[in-house]
Amino acid sequence: MRSLLFIGKNSKIFAEIKKDLSSQFTLSAISHKEIVKTHTRFDIVIIGSFSKKIESNLILFDNIKKSFFFNKIIYLSSAVVELDNTYNYYNYVKIKKNLEHYFFSFFRENSVVLRPYQVVRLEGSKYPLTSKPNDFLKKIQLVSKNRNSSKVISFEPFLCDSISSPNFIYRTLFANKLFIFCRFFDFYYKKSKFTNYGYTYGLYLKHQHKSL
Repeated sequence: MRSLLFIGKNSKIFAEIKKDLSSQFTLSAISHKEIVKTHTRFDIVIIGSFSKKIESNLILFDNIKKSFFFNKIIYLSSAVVELDNTYNYYNYVKIKKNLEHYFFSFFRENSVVLRPYQVVRLEGSKYPLTSKPNDFLKKIQLVSKNRNSSKVISFEPFLCDSISSPNFIYRTLFANKLFIFCRFFDFYYKKSKFTNYGYTYGLYLKHQHKSL
């Protein structure tokens, strides 16, 4: 079996995909704090760790480059990167876009970016758009077998029909890209554990328009 190192063992995405990965790869997992310069070789290294501070991510990239050998390295980005630049109002969107650029600057060869939606195993997700672990695994397998020459791999989302849209006022403000005036609702929705708001709602609208 091919060897795979996942960096970000405490992340939500790893909790969802580790069973699938371990079924197809000899899996090792560490946190970003556990990186040491062993110069161990892996067939694949996946970066699933993320910090809101750009500098912390750049230090992580540099530490990985100095610490391991690998045939392929994959950065887990997000589907939010495919939103237009008006969504850069949201720090997460802007940071993810910048990190893709920095990733390819650090790792110019044998490097791939994956852009999944929220990865969940169970049906009836609380998220409007999701990626399934088995779809995620298929993408990793294609990369590991050199069957995908693309540097960036997007996902086709699964739509949860039971998720409602934000209220009328929010939809009106959002349609006019008045994101700053949506902040009150964003805080309310976050507290109430409603997920279809902010850039997630932007992805939802993008998918709806694409489906028309």
